[in-house]
Amino acid sequence: MSAQMATRIFVMCKTEKMPGSHVEKIPLMANAACRKVWNRDFNGDLPDEDRLATFGGWINPRCFLLIDNGPVDMSYTLVKLRWDGQKLVDDPAPLHRYIQKEFDTKYQFNPADRPKANGLTDEELKEVLEPHEFDEVIKSCDEMTARHVEKLCKQT
Repeated sequence: MSAQMATRIFVMCKTEKMPGSHVEKIPLMANAACRKVWNRDFNGDLPDEDRLATFGGWINPRCFLLIDNGPVDMSYTLVKLRWDGQKLVDDPAPLHRYIQKEFDTKYQFNPADRPKANGLTDEELKEVLEPHEFDEVIKSCDEMTARHVEKLCKQT
């Protein structure tokens, strides 16, 4: 399957069965999914421009990864995979209506069509926190993002 066409990879897993530490689980699974579908690692840079979204997995042991690639203004091919504890396997079962609803309402193929997060904007957060508290929150978010990006880059 070529990364030139619009494709969405949907991966279903259980966090306790995913390999790696908590910080490594998502990058490892994203790379494994891209290898299975496109014979390459996850890549958020040109020319590949993979787009990653995750949901579940913190309180709920089920974790879902979406890896989108391709033009956002066309329909996409859905590749549905499941982690069996050892490897990714194709999952031919129909997409559950709850997951389809999530795709339709929260995880549209075009990221610009997705609703804004339910949290506060930076401006709203700045209004309710002391300056040093706001700086701590922003620093923590930046560090977390950098750790995930670093893990992805190390594995590619």
